Amino acid sequence: MVTHKLELRGYGPETSRTREEISAHIRQLGIQCGGRWLKNWARQPAKLELAILLTPAHNLEFVEIRGAQDFAFDDPMGVYAIWYSFSDPDMSVESPVYLEALIQAAQRLPDTPTRHDHHGKLHTIDVEFFGSWYSDLAWLLLLPSLRRLRLKNTDGEFVTAPYEFVDPWPIARQTSTLEEIEFEKLQIFPECLVNIISSCKALTSFYHYRGAENTRVDCQTEILALQAHGNTLKKLDFRPCGSRLEQDRLVPPLDGFHHLHALESI
Repeated sequence: MVTHKLELRGYGPETSRTREEISAHIRQLGIQCGGRWLKNWARQPAKLELAILLTPAHNLEFVEIRGAQDFAFDDPMGVYAIWYSFSDPDMSVESPVYLEALIQAAQRLPDTPTRHDHHGKLHTIDVEFFGSWYSDLAWLLLLPSLRRLRLKNTDGEFVTAPYEFVDPWPIARQTSTLEEIEFEKLQIFPECLVNIISSCKALTSFYHYRGAENTRVDCQTEILALQAHGNTLKKLDFRPCGSRLEQDRLVPPLDGFHHLHALESI
């Protein structure tokens, strides 16, 4: 399938195909996790359609999914049961099923280090979804051409609890090609974010529109991690959600910016 760009702005939760038609398509493509995908077909069938679309699109270079309508009309909380952890298939998490195709491609790379035929050209992932950071998303950093990763949580005022990365971090230090990180209202533990920063070879841009529970201590932790990219980081943008950053008067002011030698804007 020769497709280089997927750009989707605004889609609803419905699909015109029946469960049987989608099931037949999944079998045709040989998707190993298709059985899990079909468990919640009635809740979010359009997400399954996106997953089926992404799976064989091995030549993709750019994926942008914005303005997605995550709620099913008859089940406003249906999004919760759409995607499953690889380590615990009975545990549902808030993360889009259509990213699983990309995650699985990245997970195969350590076993086939010289083959990059499955999403090996993908340089940009720009996705808005209802949910929080989940451990398996870390595998995206293994994609060999990935340069920009933007994840935006679209849950509005509802704060989704982040999931910890309980397995060993899968990315070695300073090995990912990722250069630009943009996380907006994405609930993620500071330790996870530090691991992401440390996994990158040379970050040039870091944007984090923070969750309501983050403090100045969290910001300082990230600045310390970013110092490893002091000679390449040009853009830095911290945006706390709420006022806790300003109210945390017992913590010293943010420090360490003088180590970011290449910084052009903040």
